[in-house]
Amino acid sequence: MDISNNRLTGPIPNRWPVDVRTLILHTNCLSGNIPGDLSKYASLRTLKLQSNTLDGTIPQLWGKEFEELLVLDVSRNLLFGEIPSALAQAPKLKQLIVHNNQLTGETPAGILNKNLTLTFVR
Repeated sequence: MDISNNRLTGPIPNRWPVDVRTLILHTNCLSGNIPGDLSKYASLRTLKLQSNTLDGTIPQLWGKEFEELLVLDVSRNLLFGEIPSALAQAPKLKQLIVHNNQLTGETPAGILNKNLTLTFVR
């Protein structure tokens, strides 16, 4: 489901088809926190939230619940805090893109040890 570049405003909607595989919401005007329960969409393979004004932290419990997730892009937002170590438990994660945020701390060792592409520029 690609609804990028549509000038959507407000928080990220939290009602999607249960079997959604792709959720592309980049380049809108979405704001607020990233809902932690997006991980309930176990079939999700691609989650692109870049280029919005999302703030808060990357949900701390995201990890093995994302059974099929290959790509997570939260770049170019206003996110802060650390990259959650639980993301290393996402079994199929291949790309983690987090640049142009206000993230701090070390990249968790579990993520560095995964065979994935990590884009993290402060």
